[in-house]
This record gives sequence, structure tokens and C-alpha cells, in this order.
Amino acid sequence: MRIHRLQRRPGLATITPESPEDLWTLRRIISPDDILTGDTSRVIKENNDFARPDKGERIRVRLSIEVEKVKLDSSIDRLRVSGKILDVSENFVTKSSRHSFTLSLGNTFALRKEVFPDFHMSLLKKSSSPIDRIIIVALDRREAGIGKVIGTHLKIFPTINSGLGGKLYTTKNVSIQAYLARITNSIKTIYEKGVKIVCVGPGEVKKALANFIEGADKEISREVLVIDGLDVTGEDGVFTSLRSKELRQIMQDTTLASAQELLATAIARISQDDTRVTFSVKESNEASTVGSVESLLVSSKIFETGNEEQVVELLNSVEKFGGKTILVDNSTDAGKQIESLGGVVALLRYSRVR
Repeated sequence: MRIHRLQRRPGLATITPESPEDLWTLRRIISPDDILTGDTSRVIKENNDFARPDKGERIRVRLSIEVEKVKLDSSIDRLRVSGKILDVSENFVTKSSRHSFTLSLGNTFALRKEVFPDFHMSLLKKSSSPIDRIIIVALDRREAGIGKVIGTHLKIFPTINSGLGGKLYTTKNVSIQAYLARITNSIKTIYEKGVKIVCVGPGEVKKALANFIEGADKEISREVLVIDGLDVTGEDGVFTSLRSKELRQIMQDTTLASAQELLATAIARISQDDTRVTFSVKESNEASTVGSVESLLVSSKIFETGNEEQVVELLNSVEKFGGKTILVDNSTDAGKQIESLGGVVALLRYSRVR
């Protein structure tokens, strides 16, 4: 999350969300009666006898609204904020009418409160830290799957097919070079400075890709790592590599690796009949009110199937008592596992009384 300005009292923040995690954080911060200002669009209908009632001109305007409702749509990475219009840049938009802002990644807006509580200041500063990112390429000479981990979110890009078949003969080197060039160009479109690029897959093509990138772009080549022993390719290969011990070592300091480790601990406690774990919003909330929750894992799917307000209250309660919270995107195996366990997994500081 990029924070262009942050002032505690009177509360003022200018923000650009950059990841799904940022939208989840903003869902916890934006509250009724806040003032939100940003650029949006409105449909303006002509007021004459010949105007069609279902037609109008969509124009860009700058609005300020008094927040009434906040709703997260994690499936398409956006936050919907609705309320009464307080100020508008164009005269033909009526004040006191209502409008819904759709906050999405890359959209900058301003948020005003009477005061930002210490807890909200902490959340914003934490979210402004650089987010974990890593690119994974799972390839052989037939296909290449490309994925990018952003925080706990995994974005899969279209698989690249080489069009080659059979054994690799010298006469087909030109085709292989074209294949490696296409993979390299795809990597360049999603690469950001300092982001590691991990190449996995059977055979020697992953090393050939590393050598090709070295010749094409020296800066990017410095971030390329080749891992042997992971004989998986394509989209499935990207998912499988995330479960591997080798890639976990590379990602050991990332949020996703932390979530995977906590999830493994929770599953181990289940198998050992250890009561220092809960699997529902209700039980986790009961534990959080007495400061018992040490770590909380929440699947992004819970916002679609559960009570959003209860989830937000649970996250805030855990952090106010010094607990750790991680929202895990359902695009990863860890997110899917948490969802299968009820959408919420809490590791407790001490055993529950049965």
C-alpha cells in the first residue's frame, strides 16, 4: 500500500492500494461517518422530451461522500464504499444524493476521520511496508507455467506452449530460442526490481532459460534462481513448487511461508488432540476476547460466505491483544486448506476448556 499522506489528528490519509491484502486492511479501517474523496464516474441523463430514459453520458467527477456502508468483494479485488454525497466537482450532480465508490488496486483516494486511532495508524504503517513478491516459472521444452506470489495471493498467467514435439534436435534450436524469448518477454511484463525469479522443471530447459535471460537482460538475470529436483511444469507445476521444501527455504521470510508454517502447526495440534486450536469465527472470537489467540489465519473466502462484520471484529480483537493475523488468499493451497477447515484457524496461547 502506498501512503502519500498520513495525519493522525485531524485524521487524513491519501492511499493507493496495491494488493488484495491492502483492500482487506482498508475494510477494517473505513467506517461509517468517515469522509471518502476520490475520482469516479456518474451517468448524466439529458432532461428533455426526446431523451431516452435508459441512456445517458458517463462522465468523470470528483466526489466526497459520508460513508454509510463498506463491503468487500475479494473475488474480484475491490472494495465497495457507499454513502451520501457531500461535495462534487460538477454542478449537475446533486449533493445529498447517494453514490458508491469502487476502490480497486491502483486507485488513489483520500480518507478523513476526526482522528485515526492508534490501532488504525498501526495497520496503515504495517501495510505500507514492502510486500513479498516472487515469480515462479515451471517449464520443460513443451510448456511453461508462470505465477507471481504477491503477499499471500498467487496470480497465474497464461501457459506458454512451445509447439515442439519429440526429441530436441539441433535443427530445432531456433524454435527453442523463440520459445525462451516468449517466456522471457512474459517475465519482463510482470518483473519488478528485486523480485526473485525461480525456475523449476525437469531436464535442462530451466537452465537454458536462465542463460537466455542472462544474455537478454543483465538486471533481471541477477534475480534468477534455478531449482533442481522439482520435475513439474505448467500451471500445476507452479502450485506444486509452492509445497516444496526447496522453495519454502527461499520464501522462508515471506508472509505466505509464515501462513504455511502456522497451518502445519494447527494440523499437528489436531492430530495430537491438542486443544490449543479453534476452527470457527465463534470459537475464535470467544478466545480472542480473553487474549488467548496467539495467531489467526483467515481465508479470503470467509468474506464471501461468512458475516463480514464478525470477521473484521475478530481480526481487530486479536491484534488489539497482541496476536498475529494473516489473511490468506484462496488462490493458494494454504488458503484452500484454511477454507476447508471452516475459513478460520486460530492458534491459542493456552488450552481451551472443553
